[in-house]
Amino acid sequence: MKVSLKYFITLLLIPCLLEAIDGSVFMVNIPGSPLTFGRLCFVLAGIMSLNKIKYLKNNRIFIAFLIIQLGMFIGIAFSPDALSDLSRTIAFSLLLFSAAAISFSWRKEVFQRLFNISMIGMFSYWVIYIVKNVFSGNTLLLYSNLFKNDDVINHHLVGLAISTSAIYLASYLIISSKTKKNIGYILILIAISLNLFIQSRSNTLFTLIAGLILYLTNNKYNIKFFIISIPLLIVFTTFYLSYVSGFEAITGRFNLTDTDYQSRTNQSRIRLLELFFENFINYPFGKGITNIKLYYGNGNNFFVHNQYLTFIIAGGIFALIGVFIWIQNIIKISKLILLKKWKSQISKFEYALIINLIVFSLTLLTVDVSGMFFFFQISFAIYLMSRFREINLNYKYKINK
Repeated sequence: MKVSLKYFITLLLIPCLLEAIDGSVFMVNIPGSPLTFGRLCFVLAGIMSLNKIKYLKNNRIFIAFLIIQLGMFIGIAFSPDALSDLSRTIAFSLLLFSAAAISFSWRKEVFQRLFNISMIGMFSYWVIYIVKNVFSGNTLLLYSNLFKNDDVINHHLVGLAISTSAIYLASYLIISSKTKKNIGYILILIAISLNLFIQSRSNTLFTLIAGLILYLTNNKYNIKFFIISIPLLIVFTTFYLSYVSGFEAITGRFNLTDTDYQSRTNQSRIRLLELFFENFINYPFGKGITNIKLYYGNGNNFFVHNQYLTFIIAGGIFALIGVFIWIQNIIKISKLILLKKWKSQISKFEYALIINLIVFSLTLLTVDVSGMFFFFQISFAIYLMSRFREINLNYKYKINK
């Protein structure tokens, strides 16, 4: 890649990353266009590397999204607003091919540094946002009440940003040095605390899971390890939960003894799953990208709160096949950090990306995401799939010209 082209793509990615950090603030709409300014820059950056798409013919993550995309185009035929669906599906296709083309850029140090800076920016931005909104003097405000009054953004989106950025940075620090390792674990603790403050149960859980993966994959297993680690974990968890339970804003959402509240939230999720299956039976070939809400009753239409299922609603059976291949290969990518023989062959950047991708992929089980950050994650997944194939087959593509 020529130096001038490399830095031009870097400049194009800056507004994309800003929109990924917070689309509600940094998104700039272009009148009459389905693409925002950030997304247009993303497409332009992809065009610069479009000639390398040919190297992805065996990349299963890329193939999975091509199949999902095919289903979405077929679903247009069953959409009540075909023209709008066609416009948005074409926009999705442009962003998908751009994400695939940009995946080759993550091999370059300049792009890795740019993403590192953006993750620092994302984490700092959302820490300030949460602290500013949920704390009033010494009082912790109910995030759910703030959201009902349109004072804050949906807690799932905020939690996703906090979790993925914190885990990415923590991963980088933990494998860098013993000195930085402790800072990494502190970031994870901060992310868990902030997710509790915004009442995001799923992001709290997924951040905790990622933290445990980091801890277990970066320590040697022996009797001493378990004798020291398990008691310390139990003691720390007990004191930590005892402390946070003093906040009413947290206990109201996380109190497992409140069976009425837990039953209501679980039943609504179960009902959405039932509606999803009914929809799939009625629309086996999908019904387009703009018609993805499910009728819940009483004039209410809701998202299914699961991005994988949302794609299937839009693209039907073809999307189902694509989603299956997508998830299957995300699990394969995870082997790069779980198997010692492969872990030694990936860089710190790639290690951090994999942990970040695991958190992101888990979060998609509980939320619908379609912003700029989603397409960056697709790009990372495609890049990591290429690296998985190279390491697994001990094969190098000739793509660094």
